[in-house]
Amino acid sequence: MKAAITGASGFIGSHLIDRLSRESIEVVALSRRALYDLPENTTWVKIDSLEDVGNWSSHLHGVSVLYHLAGMAHQTRLQGNEALRAFERINVDATLLLAEHALKSGVGVFIYMSSIGVHGAETYAPLVPDSSVDPVDDYAVSKLKAENKLRAIFEGTSTRLIIVRPPMVYALSAPGNFQRLVRAVNIGVPLPFGLSRNKRSLISVYNLCDVLWLTFKRQLPSGTIILPCEAELRSTARIVKGIAVALKKPARLLPVPVFIMNWAAWLLGKRRAATKILGDFEIDPQALEDQLGLRFSGSFEDELCRGMSQGKTTSRKFTQPA
Repeated sequence: MKAAITGASGFIGSHLIDRLSRESIEVVALSRRALYDLPENTTWVKIDSLEDVGNWSSHLHGVSVLYHLAGMAHQTRLQGNEALRAFERINVDATLLLAEHALKSGVGVFIYMSSIGVHGAETYAPLVPDSSVDPVDDYAVSKLKAENKLRAIFEGTSTRLIIVRPPMVYALSAPGNFQRLVRAVNIGVPLPFGLSRNKRSLISVYNLCDVLWLTFKRQLPSGTIILPCEAELRSTARIVKGIAVALKKPARLLPVPVFIMNWAAWLLGKRRAATKILGDFEIDPQALEDQLGLRFSGSFEDELCRGMSQGKTTSRKFTQPA
């Protein structure tokens, strides 16, 4: 059995390689950055750009499942319509081209890594797969547009489309906002989240990779939407305390009222960023249990320490090709 992974050198992709290798799956790792120290049954294939699918689509022949993890998540140089178009060029147009080549190559399952952001920036009730969508930024808009167009491409074909919308994916090596928290705790920066009582659903990269494996293994209907999450809800204060435990550092939390932080964020034009840190974002874990028989009930600290015990405090090493 063969699997292909786009974005294989990324945070999730590098861990998924390890997860699939434990199942004796032959893996084709597609990425711009050269990977090394790979499992025996994994082959790295260089891709210069997602928009250049035609030059490497031959590597999709014989692939049972294609995990499409690559895409554009952040950009700061462009604004307005130019920014949206940049996201659409990679997250929509290139994804659709990849889907067409997957069909031609006879790929059995196309697993698309979307984003929980298609549901908006915060929740007022736990999300389920058929909850309404309300993307609020260009990235989420592009992900939802790709989802809808992928459904049209795969409808009535033998290739099954599965859409995965993960919330924040964490590990000590996680990028983005989570890594900023890890660094702040590690160097002892006081953080103003001591009074936060928000409720957020998260998933560790290790549990997410279990979800991605079982999403292929189970014969789910085409068009299935997966909202992977852990059962325990965490406040921002709880997240900081968990990181401190994993790093064996003190949690320096200041008791700043949440309304003051929200007011300051509004004055600075950072209201959306504050919502991501201080707002509620809750997913109902029952849907994942119904779909895959999975209910992750381990503690946040255990999941963080799990990476340390497995020597996985960083993503897989790579080199930048010349």
